[in-house]
Amino acid sequence: MTDTTNKSLTHFALMPQTRAAKTLSKLMEPVACLESGDVALADINDIIMELLEDTKKLRRNNMHKAEDMLAAQAQVLDALFHKLTGIALDAQYIEHMKTYLLLALKAQSQSRSTAETLSEIKNPRPVFQQNNMAHNQQVNNRVEASACGKKRKPTNELLTDGRDEHETLDFGRAKAAVCTD
Repeated sequence: MTDTTNKSLTHFALMPQTRAAKTLSKLMEPVACLESGDVALADINDIIMELLEDTKKLRRNNMHKAEDMLAAQAQVLDALFHKLTGIALDAQYIEHMKTYLLLALKAQSQSRSTAETLSEIKNPRPVFQQNNMAHNQQVNNRVEASACGKKRKPTNELLTDGRDEHETLDFGRAKAAVCTD
């Protein structure tokens, strides 16, 4: 083999799509059972070509397959959560129950995280351009939700200390000067 051929093969072997295709070919179930009784598996070259095409689509900002993948993963993880929770509830020993519930909660967390990622892809957060020149400046761009999920309304009343109905804690304007002569 020539030096150029070796470099090309090395480049091809180290491509992420080639490595992923090798892993996928080991994980994939048979695609079809032929009339002769033989099992048909997906060809690794076809897998590589499909992965290369998916990569090109992603580079062109075509996120349809990624969105489909994330939606499917979220559903599988949710089903896994429910299956593991059912197994845990049927467990006879506390250690088995604890193990299955721990795995179920991890699947639930991954499902939530996957759904959140899908939401971020579909509805990206706005980008705020700011010039932070002050010392000790705090900027809160998000509106925090209360415990029940409703947005809090900022208070619009004068602050009082509760002892005197007429005395406010709002020192926004100066009091009138008093003459003591």
